[in-house]
Amino acid sequence: STQSTGGYRKMLQGLIWRLAGKPALETAILSRSFVSLVANSSPAPPPKREEPTDFLKHEWAYQPFGKSPPSLLLPVYKLQTGKYSGENVDLNKSIFNCPIIRDIVHNVFRYERHAKFVRTKRTKTKGDVAGSGKKPRPQKHTGRARQGDKRAPINKKGGKAFGSVPKDFYFPINKKVKLLAMKSLLSARLAENKIVILDSEKMEEYKTKLIASRLKPFGDSTICLLTHKDKDPLFQKATDNLGKVTVMNAMSTGVKPILKNDFLIFTLPGLEEMEKMLLSRESNYFRNKKVARDPLPYDDILQKKEKKTLFDMVKKEVNIDPSKELQIHSHSLKAYIQDLKKYNATQMEKKEALLLSENQLEDSESEDEEDGEEEEEADEDADVGEEEEGNDDSSHENKHKNQK
Repeated sequence: STQSTGGYRKMLQGLIWRLAGKPALETAILSRSFVSLVANSSPAPPPKREEPTDFLKHEWAYQPFGKSPPSLLLPVYKLQTGKYSGENVDLNKSIFNCPIIRDIVHNVFRYERHAKFVRTKRTKTKGDVAGSGKKPRPQKHTGRARQGDKRAPINKKGGKAFGSVPKDFYFPINKKVKLLAMKSLLSARLAENKIVILDSEKMEEYKTKLIASRLKPFGDSTICLLTHKDKDPLFQKATDNLGKVTVMNAMSTGVKPILKNDFLIFTLPGLEEMEKMLLSRESNYFRNKKVARDPLPYDDILQKKEKKTLFDMVKKEVNIDPSKELQIHSHSLKAYIQDLKKYNATQMEKKEALLLSENQLEDSESEDEEDGEEEEEADEDADVGEEEEGNDDSSHENKHKNQK
């Protein structure tokens, strides 16, 4: 613009007059040529963006190595020397050659990031702020806006409108979706050539310097190192001081640590454990739930024991000495047993009271029956006596009539 060229001209003239040992004509020609160059120059073109790699040119979801690759071989390196060991490992095609679906990876990443995040902050609203509910001023005839509550958010010392409230950011997601995201991300890391295989993590002594020298070619890139669940404690100590290295095992890893780190380094036992775990989950998720589950390869790593049935528990003989009392150490079980004893005692008392009342009723009924029988007999005797007296009177009257 003209303003910028004028500003450049003034600045250059001031600088040129201060130059020492330069003739005035030469400085004037230099100043004019530079100013004319600045005035006639076009704006600089925007910097060119780097073209995306071949990995990003593909469609949204695709298989990076085709539908049926012959093999997915990766070299195995030694930790102690950092050189090629002469062995190769063939990766599982059903895990490391899956369709790369970015939206599923994104959803699972959000799920893992928000799974344990809870906001506990709570601001005071209009109903929480201290103050009365009196109307600040009349509704009309003041010339000002109407107000109904002095604790309204628009007023000073009022409540907060739409403030923070406690919230749990967890949201559910399918197990099958998490499995697909894991396989998709591992396939993407292999397609980007960001997976390295080590023979093992065992060390004779923990030396952080050794591991730092092996990771020097990676520069400042962050690394996620996946080992066996029983990792070497010396290796764990040696990697504790390396900020760019995250050591995990197959059970504790997920989409988030793999996605946030630049490179993924497996040890051979860790790779085997990861493949077994994913294959076991897949066969378990997609099986017929009405049929008993077959033993899976990952059960050997977890060392799972078969659940004992009720028949096996009853079948087992237990030697109990009846002369000794059972020693119960659980306070809750002791309290439960005491309550049960009290309940049984009250029930027995109620039963005894019912039996007594029933016996009393039977006795009272039998006494009433006996009294009733005695009364009936007495009434019968009285009736018989009255009849006899009546007969005597009638015979006496007849005799008197005959005498007359």
